[in-house]
Amino acid sequence: MKAAWIKPVFYIWLVPAAWALCALVSFQYPGDEYGLWAANALAGLWSLFLVGNSGSPSGLVLPIVLGGSLVMAIAGFILDRLRVRCWLFAGLWAISAAALCVTTILSYPSYQKAISKNGSLAAYVLNSLNMGLYMAVLVSIALALIILAAHRLGFIQTKKSIVG
Repeated sequence: MKAAWIKPVFYIWLVPAAWALCALVSFQYPGDEYGLWAANALAGLWSLFLVGNSGSPSGLVLPIVLGGSLVMAIAGFILDRLRVRCWLFAGLWAISAAALCVTTILSYPSYQKAISKNGSLAAYVLNSLNMGLYMAVLVSIALALIILAAHRLGFIQTKKSIVG
């Protein structure tokens, strides 16, 4: 018999693991002046206030990835507690990452100019994956809270919804 307080844990490890993997690999394809990597690693930039500037970007990778993983684990915990459906989260992540990648590349006059600016397609894809992850987390949490509020206020009578 499970204790009532034990909830399924899926996002608490998936979200920070996916984020950290993209942030680490993306450091190899950082974009112009590490700009795409900084945007990619946004969740962990707060840790720079704790460790300071080491003078080299490679010295900042570990603290940023650890700090960002903590933030993303908190987001994963919230997603688990709200029981967000996997299909919703995966769909939001895939659609937002693809849309971000395409629109970022199309913001340049040509594909060649986009690649010459940030170095490789991998820089755009990895940045879009993490930015899409941020969007999927925020939209999933917002939708889940709206649906839960609608249930409590009596606007939705059925328990079958996008949240568990």
